[in-house]
Amino acid sequence: MSIARGQSASVPVTPVRNNSRRRNNSQIGTQYKMDRATQSVDRFWEEWTVGINGSPSIQALNSTFRASWRSEVAERKFYSQRLVLVRTIEWMARTRHISLNEAVDELEKRRRNENISLSRLCRILKEEESKRGE
Repeated sequence: MSIARGQSASVPVTPVRNNSRRRNNSQIGTQYKMDRATQSVDRFWEEWTVGINGSPSIQALNSTFRASWRSEVAERKFYSQRLVLVRTIEWMARTRHISLNEAVDELEKRRRNENISLSRLCRILKEEESKRGE
């Protein structure tokens, strides 16, 4: 089986809704894992807004399951590290009066120009966000 660059070899799964009011991890069902192989801002944004590999978007997971789909510590940490991208994209669009997709393109261009990983970009954006006081 051939896997395209930037795609994960894992089989996407859809979390099972927990109708119980109790937060019992055994009742939540299969856990979705954000794609760790994503190395570009535009691919991350696709996963966030549309979904990739046949899986629902992160926005849809948040809307449907709130935080229960990311009950594992590693998933919560990874989600938190990537959330700065969303905040920065929205901030750029709002303050520069550009579309969200234009903000995504600008961040990806910056990542490539600085020749840094997506993880490094997230750390830099987190520092910049702190300096802005957000």
